[in-house]
Amino acid sequence: MTSTKSRVYPLQKKSSSGSVLVTLRGHAHTAYRSGARCVNEAVDAYLLEGRLPAADVECGTADDGGS
Repeated sequence: MTSTKSRVYPLQKKSSSGSVLVTLRGHAHTAYRSGARCVNEAVDAYLLEGRLPAADVECGTADDGGS
C-alpha cells in the first residue's frame, strides 16, 4: 500500500506474484484510516477475511473520500 506523493515512501512496485498494490493518489503518509474509503475497504477485507482485491486498486485522494 502506498500513496503517490508521499515524501517518505516512493511508489512501490509489486514484488511478488499473487500480490496486489493498493494506491492512494495524494500526499498522505499513511493511507489506511486516513479517510479514504476505497483503501480502508481493501485493507479491511484482507485483515478481517484474508481476501485480496482481484486486481490492483487505485483510490482517489483522502480529501474526496478515496473513491
